[in-house]
Amino acid sequence: MSEQPQPLDLSAGDEGVEFCRLPLADADATDFQLLLRWWERTRGRRAMPSRAEVDPEHLRPILHRLLIVEVCRNPPDFHYRLAGTQARTIHGIELTGRSVLGLVPRAQGKLMWNDCCEMLRHKQPQHVLLQFTNREGQPRRYRVLRVPLSHDGTQVDHIMVVQDFGVEPRKLAEMYREFRRAEEAARATAAPG
Repeated sequence: MSEQPQPLDLSAGDEGVEFCRLPLADADATDFQLLLRWWERTRGRRAMPSRAEVDPEHLRPILHRLLIVEVCRNPPDFHYRLAGTQARTIHGIELTGRSVLGLVPRAQGKLMWNDCCEMLRHKQPQHVLLQFTNREGQPRRYRVLRVPLSHDGTQVDHIMVVQDFGVEPRKLAEMYREFRRAEEAARATAAPG
């Protein structure tokens, strides 16, 4: 029997990252509209379309910002199965094959996990604002749109994500580099010997 992923508790060490749910009607970015139109048209009268119906030709303008997350149930996890080139550039690492819990900062991975758990329950698109504070106390933010996919039309097995990094992707990339350096330094300090 497969296990359903469950939401994670956030600890005091998980501050500095916030996810704010936005109304779907405010998902006005051109890339978001493209994905939403594709999702609505492709699902028809079903709750969700399937990953098998994803045609890269129809999504060509957003492929560089597109991610697909697989829902794993034994053990429960969410793994990136596809990550566009801009995600790699911003995050500074290849996300494909990684768990969302491997994201840095860790709070982002936990919040992403919890949003994915919510999507499994509600089976509806999510429009989210991600807000961060970098080491200098400067705010950074970007928006994402997530849509559920299902091979059987009832159980979410993949989540498609398109990211809108706004006008300053370079500053976001710098912020992620800072987070990775701090994480590596903390691991080195905690390592024995």
